[in-house]
Amino acid sequence: QSGFLSKAEYVTPANIFVDASAADYVTCFQQSLDCSEDKTDESQRKLLTLKGGKLQLEMSIKLRLLQSARDVSYVFTLEPVAVERIDILESKLKNQREELEKLRANRDNATRIFLYAESKTWLSSSKLLWDPLNSDYFALTADKTSITVLHPGVYAVGVLVNHLPAQTNNGGTLAAEKWSSSSVRCDRGSLL
Repeated sequence: QSGFLSKAEYVTPANIFVDASAADYVTCFQQSLDCSEDKTDESQRKLLTLKGGKLQLEMSIKLRLLQSARDVSYVFTLEPVAVERIDILESKLKNQREELEKLRANRDNATRIFLYAESKTWLSSSKLLWDPLNSDYFALTADKTSITVLHPGVYAVGVLVNHLPAQTNNGGTLAAEKWSSSSVRCDRGSLL
């Protein structure tokens, strides 16, 4: 509730780790809180009740480095949090979980659509002239140079281009084969 703590609020000259980031401290504190209370030789923690409904968390951690051990202690005053705020967060989290479950169900039940389209003709404007399509999910534009998506979704589009060898000015031939693939999000009426 009070926001993020600066390192100066929990690090003193007696318990500092040289070059440690805030994430390093969080990892250390997490390990201390996760360990069994029976393991008193490595880590100890106490939760004390203070006036005004506050709590104080005292943690003592034994660090071992190069044949030596050092005991460091940290003290945190825990402010009470309004129950309404926790209820609001729980409600938002529940809504997010439900939405995620719906999205996963939709993904698993999604219709798989496949289109195989061919073109044997290039127009002078470097556009393909598509052969007729037999699909409820795609349609050709009137000039047959574009394919219209009729069903919204995310599509993986793969294109394979083959052409016969072309004669060059010096008598050689050129041949090409190209495969390309990408993912595209399409709304109804999008052109591929």
